[in-house]
Amino acid sequence: MTTIIHGTVSGHCIALADSAIFVMLFTPERGKRSIFTLQIQYPMKTVIAATDFSDNANHAVGFAADFAKKTHAKLIIFNAVTIQPIWSEYPVPEELYEEAVDASKDNLTKLKNDMEKRTDGTIKITVVEKSGTFRNELEQLCGKENPLAIFIASHLAGPLERILIGSHALSAAKHNDFPVIVVPELANFISFGKIALALDLLDPWDDYPFHWVKDWMQFFDSTLDIVYITPHGGVSPNELPEAIDIQNMLSGLSPHFHLIENKKVVDGILEYVEVNNPDLLVVFPKKHTWFHKSESNPLIFQPPVPLMVWSHNIKEENIKSKLS
Repeated sequence: MTTIIHGTVSGHCIALADSAIFVMLFTPERGKRSIFTLQIQYPMKTVIAATDFSDNANHAVGFAADFAKKTHAKLIIFNAVTIQPIWSEYPVPEELYEEAVDASKDNLTKLKNDMEKRTDGTIKITVVEKSGTFRNELEQLCGKENPLAIFIASHLAGPLERILIGSHALSAAKHNDFPVIVVPELANFISFGKIALALDLLDPWDDYPFHWVKDWMQFFDSTLDIVYITPHGGVSPNELPEAIDIQNMLSGLSPHFHLIENKKVVDGILEYVEVNNPDLLVVFPKKHTWFHKSESNPLIFQPPVPLMVWSHNIKEENIKSKLS
């Protein structure tokens, strides 16, 4: 984002701006009044889209590109070529590995060209090819780029790969230090007009990132749903204090509260989504809650709507980029 400021000064001027890079500054001659122009270029927002070049994964990249165009963000398209450990019983021959790296680079170049056409050349797009494990390489890239979000297909790894190494989507969603958006295979991005937060009243976070919620709501002009899943017909005495705190913290956002009775959290969330159809569903799992058990896997492998996961690993200092 670039901001142009016009003003009048006498003598000399000093300009300050939060998180800004001063690109151009014209100061007047000493003792004279003059017009100056100050151009401030703010740090570029970044989103990362991971792909293995399958149709579903490339669809998620297109979703991320549309999001980047809407939010004026830079898009990084990421692919990792996994190296077979040299101590493996069946190591990958060097020539096959080199072929895999060359194929990755070629596919990334083609995908970049496709995304540039898709976005009419209005955003900056770069590609990153790494050799190593998907999770480690993605985490290192995120630590360097500080993305708004990571976009990934709901089943980036195929059935056999899930058995051997687990789903990349599952691993990224549950463990990454930045928000992950899992994109269903038929989802298309237009906007996030309705955002839904699924919250756990019995085991809540100490400090939900509601500042992030407000930022995204302001940018997308969103409505907000708060979803509670409970095994009984109402808020229990143990849940009531947390419900009141959340309602007070979000009162300025005019949220709609939904109390879903279901003994299984995932089934309750799916029940809410079927009726209310949010554009973005956000979950805030803690390390030892339902989300880190096998019962959450269907929600990640086949989310009914785009699913944003705030891992327990995410720290406040990681969330520096804002949309608004």
